[in-house]
Amino acid sequence: MTFSALILGEGALLIPCAEILLRHEHTIQTIVSANDVIREWAQEQKIRCVSRQDEVLSSVDGRPFDYLFSIANLSIIPTRILALPRLGAINFHDGPLPRYAGLHATTWAIHNQETSHGVTWHEMREVVDTGAILQQCTFALAADETAFTLNRKCFKAGIDSFEELVKGLGDGTLRAVPQNPSERTYFAKHKRPAAQACIDWTLPAEHIAAFVRSLDFGPYPNPLEVPKAVGGGNVLLVPKLEVLPAFSESPPGTVLAVDGDSVRVATSSNQVVIPQLLGLGGEAVNLGAAGITAGYRFETLPADTAATLTRLGESLVRHEEFWQQRLRQLSPLELLSGYQGTSTQRAESHATAALSVPPIPRAAGEPADLLTAALILYLARTTGRTSFDIGFGHVGLEESRSGCGQFFALQVPVHVALDGDGSVDAALRAVLNELASARANRTYARSLVARTPELRGRDIRLPIGIVQRDETEDAPENDLTIAVSRDGCTSHWTYRTAVFDHARILELQRTFTTFRQHLTAHLDAPLASVPLLTDAERERLLVTWNATHKAYPDDTTVHELFEQQVKRTPAAVALVCEDQQRSYDELNRAANKLARHLRNLGAGPEVLVGICLERSIDLLTGRLRDSQGRGGLCSARSSVPRGPPGVDGRRRAVPDSPDAARPAPPAPSSSREGRVHRQRLGEHGAGARGQSGQRRDRQRLELCHLYIRVHRQAQGRDGGTPQRDELLRGDG
Repeated sequence: MTFSALILGEGALLIPCAEILLRHEHTIQTIVSANDVIREWAQEQKIRCVSRQDEVLSSVDGRPFDYLFSIANLSIIPTRILALPRLGAINFHDGPLPRYAGLHATTWAIHNQETSHGVTWHEMREVVDTGAILQQCTFALAADETAFTLNRKCFKAGIDSFEELVKGLGDGTLRAVPQNPSERTYFAKHKRPAAQACIDWTLPAEHIAAFVRSLDFGPYPNPLEVPKAVGGGNVLLVPKLEVLPAFSESPPGTVLAVDGDSVRVATSSNQVVIPQLLGLGGEAVNLGAAGITAGYRFETLPADTAATLTRLGESLVRHEEFWQQRLRQLSPLELLSGYQGTSTQRAESHATAALSVPPIPRAAGEPADLLTAALILYLARTTGRTSFDIGFGHVGLEESRSGCGQFFALQVPVHVALDGDGSVDAALRAVLNELASARANRTYARSLVARTPELRGRDIRLPIGIVQRDETEDAPENDLTIAVSRDGCTSHWTYRTAVFDHARILELQRTFTTFRQHLTAHLDAPLASVPLLTDAERERLLVTWNATHKAYPDDTTVHELFEQQVKRTPAAVALVCEDQQRSYDELNRAANKLARHLRNLGAGPEVLVGICLERSIDLLTGRLRDSQGRGGLCSARSSVPRGPPGVDGRRRAVPDSPDAARPAPPAPSSSREGRVHRQRLGEHGAGARGQSGQRRDRQRLELCHLYIRVHRQAQGRDGGTPQRDELLRGDG
C-alpha cells in the first residue's frame, strides 16, 4: 500500500530519504525545514515546505497524513505534532539504540573505543530515543575511524536502512521491537569532553588517539571541542595525532623531538606524533617562538582545574549559537590613531591614562553600565558610525579569569545599532539593553573560531574594548582598552604605544569629558547634536583658525603676486604635501614649463583647460600654469558659457577644440579621488582691465584659492593653525 507523510529535518540525509518515498509512489504532504537546499529541492518537486514547526498545523490544514518522519532533526518535536500522524511518528538516530541515545553518538562511540556502531529508525515517544525499534543497521568501525568518516558511514547506512523501512511499512511486514532500558546509555545535548578537551598525557597512547579522532569532523563544523595540549603558558589545538610503534621512556607529556611542524610526545605507553599544532583560533603556530623544543613538557591538568573547565564549558555551550552568529557578522569599530611615527619600528608596549568623571545621574542602570554606555555613545558620536561592534568585558566574566582565561573569551562583541536621528535617551536605552543581552549570554570558548569553518582564518580581534573592572589590564587584547570602575566614576585608558600616542589619548579624554557633561542635559535631542567641543574650542576652530583674510593689491593678478614672492624668497619652501616639498623658484619653473607646453598644444584665449588630479603638488602647479599662461582663473562658481541646446551642461568632458561646445562646470566635489577644475585662458590675463567679465571673475577669486590643504594625521597645536596646513602667502 502507499501512504502519506510529513518530514521534518535539516541535514543532508533528508533529500535522499524523500526521494526513496517518491520512488515508491508515496505522498509527501509537507516538509518542515529551514535548510535552503532542502527548501529549494521541495520547490522543484512541488512539495509544500514550511520553515518552522509552529507552521505545521496550518500547513496540513486538517488534512490527515499517515507517518511523520524526523530525519536529522535536532529539535524536540512537541507532543501535539507527534499526535498528528494516523499511523505513527518515526525518527532516525545515528547510533545503535538503546546504546548511545542522545546527541553526537558517533563521537562518543569512537571516544569509548567501540569496535562497531549502527543506525536506528525507531518510533517516537515523549522521552527522547526510547521508542520501539523499527529498523536497525550495524557495521564495524575501522581502526583509524574519525567522527567525520563515521558520520559518512551512518549517512550511507541511514539511506540503505530507510529503503528497507519504507518497504516494510508499505507491505505491512515491519515489526516493532521494544528497547531494553537496562542497556540504555544517554549523552545529553550539552555534554562536552571533560576539561575543555585538554589531553591527559598519563593515559595510554591508543586512548589519546581515539579521543583526538572522536573530535575530528574534517571540513565540517565541529559542534563539540578540539583536543588541546597545555603547557608553559600555551594552550594549543591538536587536530590530529598518530600512535608510533616506539615505547615512551620519558615522563608523559615530554616533547621528544620537533621536526618542522610535527611534534613527537611521550605518553604512558607508546610515543605519539602531532603533525601540526594550532592556535586557539585555528592559526598556525611558530613552535620555536612558543618555546616548544625537545624537553618541553605538556601538562596534565590538576583535578580541580579540570573540573572547573568541565563545569564552565558545559554551561557556556548553551550560548554558542548566539556568539557564533555575532562573530559571523562582526563589524569592528576603529579610531584614527593620530600616531605619526612608524609603528613597525616601535617596541610593543602599553601605557595608561586615567580619567575621573562624576557618575551619570540616571535612575535606571548600574553605574558601571551607565559609564560604559556613555563611552560607547561617545565613540559612535566621534566616529560618525551608528552600527559597529566593540569588545565588552562585563563583571560576570571574572570567573573565567580564575585560571581559565586562556580557554574562554574575556571580551565579547557588543553590537551597537543606533538610529541616526534618534534621541540620546533612546540611544542610551538601546546600548544598555545590548549590554544586558551580552551579559546574559556570558561568553564563549576561544576554540569556537577554529570549530566554525567560515570563521577560520578571520581576524576577530576588536581594536577597542571596554572592561568593567577597577584595575587596568595587564596585557590588553585591544589597541585601546578602557577599564571602567564599578562605581562608574573612573576609567583607565590603556593603549598600545605603537598605535596611539599620548596626545591622541588625552584629546579623546578631553572630548569625552565635554560629551559626558552635555549628554544627560540633551536626552531629547539627537545624539549627533551633543557637543564634543567646549565653547572656547569651538570659537578657536570656527573663528580663530579661519581668520585667514589678507589684504593684497587690488589691481594685481594672482600669478603676478606669486612671481613677486618668487623674486623675494626664491629658495624658501612654498609648498609641502606629505613627504614632498617645493621652493618658490622650483614651483615657478614647473608652472612656466607647463604653460609653455600648453601654448604649444594650442591653448589660448577662451579655451577651457581641465585639471583632474588628486590633491598634490602637481594640482597646484596646474593651477599656476593657467595663470602664467596669460590666462584667467575661473572658480567653480564663475560664469562659463553653456553649449547649444541639447548639450548636457553638467557633463565633465573637456572640449577637444576651442570651437567645441563648452559645458557648464560641474558642481564642487569633495571626493578625495579627484577634482575637476576648469580655467579659462584669457588673452591679457585675469586682472587685465577692459576685458568683459574678467574683473568680475577675478574678484571672486581670493588668494586662498592658491592653498593646498595637506592631509594630516594629527591635530595642530592648541591656539594655532594646524601644523600640516602649509599656505602660500604673499608676505614672505
